[in-house]
Amino acid sequence: LLDHGCDGVCLTALTLGYCVSQQCGLGILTFGALVVSWIPWWLAQWEAYHTGVVRTGGALFGITEIEFVVALIHLITVVFGAGVWKTPIPLVKLDLRQLCVLIQLTVALVLSAFSVNNVLNATKGWAERLQAGKRALPMLVLVAVGSLWPVLLPGIHSCASCLCAC
Repeated sequence: LLDHGCDGVCLTALTLGYCVSQQCGLGILTFGALVVSWIPWWLAQWEAYHTGVVRTGGALFGITEIEFVVALIHLITVVFGAGVWKTPIPLVKLDLRQLCVLIQLTVALVLSAFSVNNVLNATKGWAERLQAGKRALPMLVLVAVGSLWPVLLPGIHSCASCLCAC
């Protein structure tokens, strides 16, 4: 339990750290990076509760790999300067910061899908699956309420319309 709690705090600090290195600012990119990092972590805890198995990142992508990616982001910032993250990518109308969040979103979706699939396979019958779904309700509320943050927070309201606009 202590290890998972430490991972949750560490994950937030790592995410904020690389957002600072990439000069994401207080905007939709930082918000997106935080939410996209929290959801798979929470779903992994939810999966462990329902399956009895704590799946580590050795099979696919876990906290150790995340730490390496964040270290690489910091290293790139040190070597090339923080401005490198604002380099536009031709043909896709994104800069490197936005591409990083998009990659993070893709990895998070895959990890989340594995967690949901593992819970569905581990639960037997609709009643047990309904119970598992009820236990996921706090996460759904967090995502719904958290989605209001970029819309309602002064200063970034204009950025909430599109990830690419910031």
